[in-house]
Amino acid sequence: MAEGEMQPVVNPAEPKDIVGYVREASDAEVQQALTSAINNAPIWFATPPQERAAILGARRGADGKPNADPDGDPGARGG
Repeated sequence: MAEGEMQPVVNPAEPKDIVGYVREASDAEVQQALTSAINNAPIWFATPPQERAAILGARRGADGKPNADPDGDPGARGG
């Protein structure tokens, strides 16, 4: 796959069901992501779990994805 090329993401139970697309990252983008993860890991690990959950929930909402309830049901809270 060429850099920047879109690749389909399929449902493993139904390989003909395309659920989204991802883009092939460049070497520079991979390096930037790794550097960011390494530099920010101490801050993230020091963040209390409930605060991390709120941050991730807000991110999911910004992406238009539903949040799961405590039992893992993604539709229970209505996003």
